[in-house]
Amino acid sequence: MGRNRKKRTSGNPGLAKKKSTSPEPDKGSDAESNDRQLDLPGVQATLAYQERSFAGPWPPPETMQKYALIDKEFPAKIVAMADEEQRIRHEMTRRDADRMDTWVHSEMASRKLGQWLALCVSVAGLTAAGLVAILANPWAGAALGGASLGTIVTAFIYGSRAQKNSASSDEEPE
Repeated sequence: MGRNRKKRTSGNPGLAKKKSTSPEPDKGSDAESNDRQLDLPGVQATLAYQERSFAGPWPPPETMQKYALIDKEFPAKIVAMADEEQRIRHEMTRRDADRMDTWVHSEMASRKLGQWLALCVSVAGLTAAGLVAILANPWAGAALGGASLGTIVTAFIYGSRAQKNSASSDEEPE
């Protein structure tokens, strides 16, 4: 955002402020004029300034023409600075997207690994329960099998509830 200020003063510190808004501001700018007049008898002085601002990568064409009057290279430098700023912003956005993509893939791989490990633990527990039921005591095998299945089912239920709670808390505005 750029600002263009003009000042004209008589150098007298005893000024009273009078505000007025300019009826024709530049496109996309808020132009405001402030005039100050003296309250001293027999002395008259005026201080006026106008402030204009703009949004976007470049100043309005009129301002660019005024810069060109100062130095012919100024408009080209302004455009080059805006282009460089845009290039940097695009690069940062691309990097953020790449980081998010990497995070999502690692999160999915972690969940898949957890599911495979849960499958292995449940198969091992059920195999041990079957062996205990056949070789030793059927009631002990049933208890071991029930505990293995109960642990896995409980982990999946609490895991899915935690996922739903974190997803709903992410959606709610604070």
